[in-house]
Amino acid sequence: MYLKSMIVNHRKFTVGVIVFFSLVFAAGAWPAVAVSAIARGILTIQGLYIYSKGESECGPVDSVKGTIQSAKLYGRVGELRHNSRLLKRENNLELWSTEHGNYWIVNSIDMDEFYGMLAEQEINIYGSRPNGVRRGDIVLDCGACIGIYTRRALLDGARLVVAIEPAPDNVECLKRNLSKEIADKRVIVISKGVWDKEGTLDLHLNPGKSWGDSFVATNDSASVSVRVPLTTIDRLAGELLLPAINVIKMDIEGSERQALAGARAVISKFKPRLAICLYHLEGDRKFIPAFVLGIDSSYRKQYGWCRNRNDQMLPDTAIFY
Repeated sequence: MYLKSMIVNHRKFTVGVIVFFSLVFAAGAWPAVAVSAIARGILTIQGLYIYSKGESECGPVDSVKGTIQSAKLYGRVGELRHNSRLLKRENNLELWSTEHGNYWIVNSIDMDEFYGMLAEQEINIYGSRPNGVRRGDIVLDCGACIGIYTRRALLDGARLVVAIEPAPDNVECLKRNLSKEIADKRVIVISKGVWDKEGTLDLHLNPGKSWGDSFVATNDSASVSVRVPLTTIDRLAGELLLPAINVIKMDIEGSERQALAGARAVISKFKPRLAICLYHLEGDRKFIPAFVLGIDSSYRKQYGWCRNRNDQMLPDTAIFY
């Protein structure tokens, strides 16, 4: 019963496992290999237990993988926090030194959310080779925010990233964080939202979480909105004269359905690998896979990250390839 009570509380349990075995390793009581194996074994039990409750959309393998990914992420957030420092303030922006390099961020954000975004790249929530970014790829980063995934795609070998971001403060950070890559023509910044048609729309701003700005999802803290321009992926591909599109990543706070509808021609022509968030709107976990397969039924699907949400292992991201 004690083990079961620990398992139910996912975050506290996984952090407890990390802390306990880190202390054991630091004390030299057991070899590193043994510590790692035991920790992974306990996390495997946790993932299988949650899966066995019968309401999880993720299978047993993805449930175990997701539990281990989450444990790594929670542990890395603390390490990233410890190893980061503020370098500079400028109006409402701050420059931080991190293990992933220097980043300009909006100064009102929750810093643990920022460290979590950095850690997400380490656990490959948007896919990894062979179904992620490959050398020479052209990548569309929809919801580029401040450029964390854009920078990761370049490190993975992308020759060009089109970074698409509608929020003005995020765009300013994005341009600062990738100024050299923009000058080298390895990054193109598009200061628009991706939708199923051109036009303008109110973007609801989330002052404590700038990457939570959304066209469709509002919350109590999102009391301010700004009118921003919209475009479609199909139109962008034509305007930029892109010879190919190899990867499209979408993490756009509930606008995934509209953005996919505006990408039909690109998906049909190039069959890019797709990394799509599934958790922003109720029903997306079923609607988005069905929509993608409706455009091209030859796509295969895998989950990038399954998380414990109310004792269910549910997919946060899906990779179509």
